[in-house]
Amino acid sequence: MPNNDHADYIGRGRYVLSFHPYSYMNHSCNPNIVVKHESIAKSNFIALRDIKKGEELTHDYGIGAMDQFGKTLWVIDCKCESKNCRKKIPGDFFKQPKEIQRIYYKYLPSAIKRKYKDKFNKLMTRRK
Repeated sequence: MPNNDHADYIGRGRYVLSFHPYSYMNHSCNPNIVVKHESIAKSNFIALRDIKKGEELTHDYGIGAMDQFGKTLWVIDCKCESKNCRKKIPGDFFKQPKEIQRIYYKYLPSAIKRKYKDKFNKLMTRRK
């Protein structure tokens, strides 16, 4: 696959080329939107704060990698320069800081919440 193509995980180890707008957005550790995946074919953008006219839309790459739960297939070196930059962004949701997991839990697809119910129950009951 050429380097400029974007792929989305569709399950069972398969990917498809993606032309969805979020595929062309940059990462930020202080994003202004979250991509809430309702299904493989449907995603919604939810503003996390007021977005100024002309402001670049950004999302957190470490939150939405649906094929990465429980695995770390990639880690990016972050250069977003936000004051809360995490420097290293693993694709595995469970490798994100616990506070980040708690913030973004509500935006995860219900199928993911069901699949990892025990892990999420521990996460939401333990506040460290």
